[in-house]
Amino acid sequence: ATPKGDTESKRREQELAQIEAQLRVVLDNMPGGLMLADGDLNSVLFNSQYSELHDYPDGLLKVGGSILDETRFQADRGDYGPGDKDDLVDRVVATYQRDEAVSYERTMPSGRTLQFNVGPTPEGGYVTIATDITDRKRAEEELARKEAQLRVALDYMPGGMMLGDGDLNYVLFNRQYSELHEFPDGLLKVGGSIFDETRFQAERGDYAPGEKDDLIKRVYRQGEAASWERTIAGSGRTIEIHVAPTSEGGYVTIVTDITERKHAEEELARKQAQLRVALDNMPGGLVLADGDLNSVLFNSQYSELHDYPDGLLKVGQSILRELRFQADRGDYGPGDKDDLIEELVATHRKDEAVSYERTMPSGRTLQFNVGPTLEGGYVTIATDITERKRMEEELAAANRIIKDQKERMESELNVGHDIQMSFVPDFSSLPDRTE
Repeated sequence: ATPKGDTESKRREQELAQIEAQLRVVLDNMPGGLMLADGDLNSVLFNSQYSELHDYPDGLLKVGGSILDETRFQADRGDYGPGDKDDLVDRVVATYQRDEAVSYERTMPSGRTLQFNVGPTPEGGYVTIATDITDRKRAEEELARKEAQLRVALDYMPGGMMLGDGDLNYVLFNRQYSELHEFPDGLLKVGGSIFDETRFQAERGDYAPGEKDDLIKRVYRQGEAASWERTIAGSGRTIEIHVAPTSEGGYVTIVTDITERKHAEEELARKQAQLRVALDNMPGGLVLADGDLNSVLFNSQYSELHDYPDGLLKVGQSILRELRFQADRGDYGPGDKDDLIEELVATHRKDEAVSYERTMPSGRTLQFNVGPTLEGGYVTIATDITERKRMEEELAAANRIIKDQKERMESELNVGHDIQMSFVPDFSSLPDRTE
């Protein structure tokens, strides 16, 4: 019979073997490398990944072997960089002998980057976990490169940009965003709150009463896209602000300096007002059309001279509507209306100045001077010549009367002359009488 003690020993050996087999499976299938050393810096346990990650030759690592073998191998291979190899080995060994956890990275000669986490064990040794972070480092480098490119793009874009998260905290902004708002240095910080800038602007006087709270509630809190303009208090700079929600629940703000544009718009509005005053006070009517025969500009006199109903003429509307109205009213006389309209359109499309007169149904006579523009359109000046035509007719009638009177007087004078001449005696029969 087998002694009871031998049976228990066998059972324990089997359990230990089973645990070691399970541990080996775990070690050989973990994502990184592991090495356990004792207080004398001798290897107790390691997995295959640890050797593979270091690109060690077969047999370099052995259970019970000294870690000095592997550190010397790495020093000879150049893993630790230039310098005295013994000093480099001593420096690495000192890392393992610290009674504290240590973490560091190293790029191997193969180009692979490993992260090492070294920690002390209760028995006085240490455990090292080696993880391949090559892909992560490349991703980080790529991210850093793209972030650098983004920073260059942001710093050279013509306007300001700010990205905020759903908690109204700054995620990203460029220097132009701060400069255009004329914020002091340090007011904006990544992770800081938008309330830092809104409070500053409110105190500076940038907002109208209640505007700040309304913007925060309507735009930033409700995620509503919006655009508005603001003039910076003191400097007079005008900025245009566009805010739009992001898919992550935050928002992006684009700021553009429109000071020069606003000045140009104000100057344009001033000149347009001056032009409107000039047009509305000129003695005749004027209409300007583009190359597509759409109205660009006209004055009130033009509509009044034509006796148009209110709203017939509109900027951007085709003059064909006006011509059709005149044709229907009979301004062009008898004939097919489409043909009459085409004839007038042809007049406007001529690349030369044209002048003509027309008597309107009201009896008013207008003179039209049509000329081409450099842009391919035309300008028409309509002048009321009714009074001039009446005076011309009266003058022509007066001239006819004067002519008739002159002819009658000349006829009467001729008759008188003939009578007078009949009273003169004929002395031709007395040639010898000199008296």
